[in-house]
Amino acid sequence: MKLENIKFKAKRLDNGEWVEGDLMKESYGARIIGHTSKADNWIAVNPSTICQFTGLKDCEGNEIWEGDIVHDSYDLLCIDNLYEVVYIEEEGTFAFKSLDKVDNYEPFVNLFEVYVVGNKFDEEE
Repeated sequence: MKLENIKFKAKRLDNGEWVEGDLMKESYGARIIGHTSKADNWIAVNPSTICQFTGLKDCEGNEIWEGDIVHDSYDLLCIDNLYEVVYIEEEGTFAFKSLDKVDNYEPFVNLFEVYVVGNKFDEEE
């Protein structure tokens, strides 16, 4: 992944909206820093909603983030599948975790027609 593709997003503490930028974790919380390092551009975020950009885009050109819910419409069995984008720390990689099957993970190369349909944090609301 290119260095400029390393970015994060999270939900703001003050209004719950998504904000993107660089991540700064502190002992008392987390902040997303925008394109400049001015103090008024450091936004307090909910640490449990932090998502990292995977460096990939879906079939429609939308960025794919950790925590996104994606739909794969290309399946040899003609079954539509939903997956959550997860980061597997032990392997140092992102993968798709099936929401239909127990503990089934697919590497990105196994899915062909993926569309972002939401995010696990938006689904809770």
